[in-house]
Amino acid sequence: MRAPEGYRTFRDGALLGLALEGREGEVCSALAASVESWKEGGPTSVGVFRAPGGAALVAKRYRRGGAGRIRRSLVAAAALERHGVATPRVVGAVLPGRGRGGALVTEAVPGAVGLDRHAAALPGGRPTAALVEALALAVRGVHRAGWRHGDLKAANLLVAPCAPGVGPRVWLVDLDSARPLSRFGPIARRQVARDLAALAWSLRGWPRWTAGCFLRAYTPGSSREATRRLRRPATARMRTRIARRGAAARRVLVVRLSALGDVVHATPAVRALRGLYPGAHLAWAVDAEAAPLALGADERIPLPRRRWARAPLDERTVNEARRWVAALRRRRFDLAVDLQGLARSALVAFLSGARSRVGASSAREGARLLYTHIVPLPTLDEHAVRRGMRVVADLGGVPPESLEVAFLAPGDPAAARGSRRLPGAGGLEPGGYLVAAVGAGKPANRWPASRWGELAALVHGRTGLCTILVGGPSDRALGAEAMARAGPAALDLVGRTGLGELSELLRGAAAVVASDTGTLHLAVACARPTVALFGPASAARTGPYRGGRVVSLGLPCAPCFADLRCPLVHHRCMDELPVARVLEAVLEAVLEGAVGRASPRESGMARTA
Repeated sequence: MRAPEGYRTFRDGALLGLALEGREGEVCSALAASVESWKEGGPTSVGVFRAPGGAALVAKRYRRGGAGRIRRSLVAAAALERHGVATPRVVGAVLPGRGRGGALVTEAVPGAVGLDRHAAALPGGRPTAALVEALALAVRGVHRAGWRHGDLKAANLLVAPCAPGVGPRVWLVDLDSARPLSRFGPIARRQVARDLAALAWSLRGWPRWTAGCFLRAYTPGSSREATRRLRRPATARMRTRIARRGAAARRVLVVRLSALGDVVHATPAVRALRGLYPGAHLAWAVDAEAAPLALGADERIPLPRRRWARAPLDERTVNEARRWVAALRRRRFDLAVDLQGLARSALVAFLSGARSRVGASSAREGARLLYTHIVPLPTLDEHAVRRGMRVVADLGGVPPESLEVAFLAPGDPAAARGSRRLPGAGGLEPGGYLVAAVGAGKPANRWPASRWGELAALVHGRTGLCTILVGGPSDRALGAEAMARAGPAALDLVGRTGLGELSELLRGAAAVVASDTGTLHLAVACARPTVALFGPASAARTGPYRGGRVVSLGLPCAPCFADLRCPLVHHRCMDELPVARVLEAVLEAVLEGAVGRASPRESGMARTA
């Protein structure tokens, strides 16, 4: 990265960064000192400390990458400073390298507090006209400078103390999501509207008069009609329009393609959609491999995505894809709801021809560009089930808490008979065995195979229960390694069960042990006691939704959301997870299953062991 004006590059050991002239030492010490005061923030961590000279600095460290965000922060801060917008000064940055993310160091705003906290401290706990006008001028300055914040909300706005007789001043922080406004007028106006809609949503608890006051300061001389439109934010206007169309919709498409656990997480949202639109035809577009788990819809539309991916440019693949899209459009959907939020799922919703396409604000890979309505989510650190329910609740104009969370799991008598015919499973009685999923879709989430064997032997010695090892065809080597340690205490069914047979095995299990994989979430849907092993993944986002125990080391680097390998190479979060802690949680889960405390109506998040 080329150093902006006023900055110079430096190297300190393995670190390569840039800093203001003479402040290189502060940047390096910020990274070391801020580690102790990190706050968990998903893919980023924030630390605050004092430099040797006494100045307060804020270090924001990215777990993966960060070069693009650092570049945007530097450019945006310089542009906004030229237009008089108050933003913290960037002291320097450390560029990402092998096995680590980048970091950004800024000066802290002395005495500044959050916007909501400042408003609550005012007389009566209400914002004043001066505060609203200062907020409008700050936002107006960003847009006049040709930029949009990208994450404009109360949490990213600070109010600094002011001298007597001087109005408050609002500071904008976290500019790593900022981007220049489009040069094309209609697109730029839409980008500005999204900024304002996001701000209005985060301040929805403020009195109604603040909207008119904001607009008069943001756009001097605005009309009464424009004031009325801002009082009713863009999100509310669009939600009403979508709800009106949805109420009259006769054909609704749900898009949640993969993976197995995520499809299970989507079933409560599909059930809620059925309750909102009881007379509509509900279809679900899903990967062919996960289609048996797509329950609750009137029709399943399987997508052979993996088969197409083997030869994407083959003439037969192209022709088959064209026929699939043509069949999708012939269904003439009125409404498409994307519960996945990726480019491929948004593309399916777009190709369906539905006039209204709904998705969450957390969508990635440019998926939001294909939506007609974006549902704002307050946080990403919320369970995937709750995020899906928020999308449905926003669509129906009802509070998310009013919707019942009820899972659906496949139940097939033929599958039950098939599970009893599996090698060695015929003599097992319900409640007389433990199910352990030795694999995971993401290699970084796997517990060492030898530990599974040790666990099976210990469980058999303490309870007499046999452990059934399950997994996909690609996990057979892991199953063989686990069997070498477990001996007669385990039964290897890795790669030998279909989804229906697996579901029947889980229904009869005393407890289920797994990492963040589809088997874990299917066990939750089957109302079985679960023990979840978590390392790189976030239990708050994808842990067992109810009746489960989470075993984790709680390392400072976790969750890192790694897929293939540990960014720091050591992979301690899974490799060092002790068998004794897992065994303790398993024994508790087996006891819970024995006394019948696992209920399909039980709600609540997972407990941590």
